[in-house]
Amino acid sequence: MPDGHQVITPDRRCYAPHLGASLALALRLDRARAVFPHAEAVLDADERGPWVLSPVQLDVLTRAMDVRNAVLPSTSRQHPEFDAAIRAAHARSRRPHGT
Repeated sequence: MPDGHQVITPDRRCYAPHLGASLALALRLDRARAVFPHAEAVLDADERGPWVLSPVQLDVLTRAMDVRNAVLPSTSRQHPEFDAAIRAAHARSRRPHGT
């Protein structure tokens, strides 16, 4: 697997729509500045996984989650364990290879 890529295996079918909603909301709120240029690649994720996400995709996803949580705080309580897994994968993807 390329450096920094992380495998995320959803254990519930609702996780892909949950993440898709985060990305869609972030894109709607931020179209003018195009801060999320790789969001489409994450939105196309298969519902069952496993998902192999690049560091860029993980960065986009965590920023989208931040936007979602700021606008709709109640959504951060829907699947906190899965959101935490995404954030942990993002942190791992940023570490130098082999650490």
